Amino acid sequence: MKVLAKWTVEDYHRMIDAGILSDRSLELLEGEIVTMSPESPLDSDTTETLAGYLRKKLTEKAKVREAHPITLLESEPEPDLAIVKQKRYIAKRGIVLTLSKSKT
Repeated sequence: MKVLAKWTVEDYHRMIDAGILSDRSLELLEGEIVTMSPESPLDSDTTETLAGYLRKKLTEKAKVREAHPITLLESEPEPDLAIVKQKRYIAKRGIVLTLSKSKT
């Protein structure tokens, strides 16, 4: 697939703010706006169970985030789970681990 334009994180945020990308499940990956696959009930249950377990184990050490964007320099992925050191971060500082499920 040919990419016509690479988008910056700033471009992506402006499109979101303008409502251009509303009602769509998208994420920015290396400058490309990509459709996210829908989550099944089994995926949701697995993510919730793992997140609960990790929160208990990592209390006071790190924050467990579920399906929230992570702002990087050229991407803004939305992993199923992320273990982070701080609430808001840019670039890779503060990100300990991200987990994304996929069906293959």
